[in-house]
Amino acid sequence: MKILYAHSNKLPGSYTELMLGKLRGAFPEDRHSIERIQFSASATEWIEKLERAEVALFTPSTYLSDGIMEAARNIKLIQLLSSGYDKFNAPACKKWGIHLANNGGANANAVAEHTLLLMLAVLRKMSLYHERMKKGLFKNSDYGMDVHSFRGSTVGIIGYGAIGRAVAEKSAALGASILAYDKKKIENGAPQVELDTLLAASDIVTVHIRPDGTTKHFMGRREFSLMKSGAIFVNTARSELVDDAALAWALQTRRLFGAGLDVWYDKRHSPLLSLPLVCNVMATPHISGSTKTAYTDCVNFAVENFKRVERGEMSLGLVSL
Repeated sequence: MKILYAHSNKLPGSYTELMLGKLRGAFPEDRHSIERIQFSASATEWIEKLERAEVALFTPSTYLSDGIMEAARNIKLIQLLSSGYDKFNAPACKKWGIHLANNGGANANAVAEHTLLLMLAVLRKMSLYHERMKKGLFKNSDYGMDVHSFRGSTVGIIGYGAIGRAVAEKSAALGASILAYDKKKIENGAPQVELDTLLAASDIVTVHIRPDGTTKHFMGRREFSLMKSGAIFVNTARSELVDDAALAWALQTRRLFGAGLDVWYDKRHSPLLSLPLVCNVMATPHISGSTKTAYTDCVNFAVENFKRVERGEMSLGLVSL
């Protein structure tokens, strides 16, 4: 099998060593070939290597023009290490009949853990108390009267795929009740409710849907107005799902108790990062799915899919376009 490994030149060497180590272990180079290409490569190099490959691993994904993607039309599978595929040229895969797969939820546990981390951090005002500690302000505390416990909360989960289900499982284990909203019918698991019902009834709202033409600013001023006064909002999915100005309004007016955010339109200039500490925003730089364990699970998923291609079987995690 001819495998192409495509990656950013910004990734640490340990990341690439993990990926190549897993690929070489599963596909010894005495019987298989593994080529590498960096996202910054020329169009000519991309075309040459895509034309030779039978399968390709993109980690993380990048956007390639239709002209370059045409060279991949004989590839049997393009495997993304990410769950999302909105930043990849998925329409070109449909155009040229190329099978495209995401990670099949391999990093769902990591994202769910981080989602819980943000929930707990906001409930306990960790950003505020961390700053107080750095300044030596051990006094003037409200003795816990200004923070909340997670147990007994109602967690509203928007989007009940692999990540949403993992968040539900972990939240329930810590004593929360679960509500879920999804466009599709949920066959089992959390009680499924309409979006407005979820917003009005939840103490914590967390978003886990994919961005598309219908979900831009899915959470806007109307939605934040429907949320409980004093509720928490968490987003570890995509920044474009949220109207930043509306969220800033909900935090500045104290309609919301706080927010936990892992995704940003602009990490350097987001108005949400400049809000005062009392607005209770816990911020992380899009790292919810980024752990060594998650990367290992994702590349193991890719290896299994490549073996399926080799055996002539259907790949897992195929993206429906």
